Amino acid sequence: MKPVLFLVVGFAALLIAAPVIAQPICLEHPNPLNPRVSVAVDCPNVVDEDSTPGTNARRDLSYLERRDEFSFSGTDYFQVSLTCTVNATLCAKVQKSFQTAGEVISGVILFNTPIQINATFLPFCVSLGDCGNGQEITLGGSYPSRTIAMQDSDGIGRYYPQALVKQLNISNHPAYGPYDITSMFNADASFWFNDDGPIAPNQSDFLWVIIHEFMHGLGFYSNWNDYLDFTPTALTPDLTQFDTNLASPAIINGPVTFNGFYESAFDKHMVFVPNLTFTTTLTRQLDTFDGGIGTKYADVNSYYTAFMTSVQFNQGIQMLQICTTARDLGFMPYNGSTTEDVLILETSLKPFLEGSSISHVDLNTYSTTSDFLMVYLQEPGFTLQQAIARGGGGPIGPRLLRVLSSLGYATFDNPTPNKTVLNIPTSTSTNMGSPTSADTSTDTSSPLPDESSDPNSSDTKTIGIVAGVVGFVIIAGIVGGYVRRRKLQSSPVVVKSYAADTIYPEDTIYPGAADFPGAPNYAGTPMYTGAPLNYPGADNYEQPATVIYYPQNQNQGNQPYGYI
Repeated sequence: MKPVLFLVVGFAALLIAAPVIAQPICLEHPNPLNPRVSVAVDCPNVVDEDSTPGTNARRDLSYLERRDEFSFSGTDYFQVSLTCTVNATLCAKVQKSFQTAGEVISGVILFNTPIQINATFLPFCVSLGDCGNGQEITLGGSYPSRTIAMQDSDGIGRYYPQALVKQLNISNHPAYGPYDITSMFNADASFWFNDDGPIAPNQSDFLWVIIHEFMHGLGFYSNWNDYLDFTPTALTPDLTQFDTNLASPAIINGPVTFNGFYESAFDKHMVFVPNLTFTTTLTRQLDTFDGGIGTKYADVNSYYTAFMTSVQFNQGIQMLQICTTARDLGFMPYNGSTTEDVLILETSLKPFLEGSSISHVDLNTYSTTSDFLMVYLQEPGFTLQQAIARGGGGPIGPRLLRVLSSLGYATFDNPTPNKTVLNIPTSTSTNMGSPTSADTSTDTSSPLPDESSDPNSSDTKTIGIVAGVVGFVIIAGIVGGYVRRRKLQSSPVVVKSYAADTIYPEDTIYPGAADFPGAPNYAGTPMYTGAPLNYPGADNYEQPATVIYYPQNQNQGNQPYGYI
């Protein structure tokens, strides 16, 4: 997963300015190291000449008993366009790792359309001015190249990664971009490759990092986040999707129309634990604030002020408490109905760690099981094969397979998943998030779990918010694949992470998110040219976080995990 950046001025680049001509809503994410920068692009609907759904039962499945091996079928549906600027030997290892990752994923997902990857492997120091500080170094990043706004079967607006939309057999669909996932990795980092000797304590398994990040690119991420404040205060789905009918430069002062809170495709399946109520129930209630979808505002500030003073904002505060309480949130797979079916998501981190919280599985529950792949920390000096041997199965565990199938991907154990045809909203739609004809009831009761009897729950606190922040901070993306690694430490240390994924000693605090050394701009240049940090396969974010260590007998030299 990748770090997220707070952009403080010039936020119009992040907003979706609706063109005057109605068309689908598509966002490009050009820089995987800075996924918060999103660009609205033209993507008019196109009709495929051959709209016959692709076949998913295309392979001999006799290999299914070989779940402990990296390559399940030998068929690679990932087409990687690799730009590699280092020596030919290392480039060959990188290319082979991408191919192996594609084979692993293609062995369990029955793609009907190839996944296009735009990958770059280059020295960050020379090319980007990101040279490390002698202790840490940036490993790389990955993010969906394009996301597409869709109206789901339940009437809720959701952003779908292009890779998933291409698998849904939609004959009349928005024009696709050339790539589905964009990846960038640092040739200055110390990666371990499958053909190398024994892994060193400070090395990261490159294949492990790739497969994990590709899962995010395929749709394993949530859009629940704080879009209003530097410090997480209240969580909602993406609230930056609204109509302006203005070009981007005029968006700050122009009138806007509330167009609903946008979940991700993943969010459709999220439930509160243990009551198993879907979080979309809360999204519906959030959509009713100040008159609901279609309400017009004089400008962006008026829009955000209205929400921050609404009853629904208090529900967002409660959602933050849930998302920082262990085992309070989960993913209910399609056709699941019990707590045993639920995949427990990562909600144990305090404070809320943007990108790591929610968008990963619970570390304490799954790190040593067959579903280890999507925990938010990677153990350095530990190979993917060793993790598989410890947990059993293969790189992609059974619960992760159910997630992929629920999203709409055909998998080897479910070749015919539910693939509801989605409506493709235009930039002038006004019914996003509205109930469908099959769901027109109005429920005013709170879907949030009652935690009054839970001795571990925190009291709701009144949190003051500086209204001026609204005019300066807009966040447009959620998850990516920024990976970092921390080098060998002689003893465990506690560090804190701040804006732009940089980690500082515990006693060092930096104000805001705009005044860090080596931060020439916020539009794509790496924030910290002089002191980037390097967690193995890590996605480290702007909020303070304690680095977790394996016990001595599980991790060589008490190395910290790497955020991924």
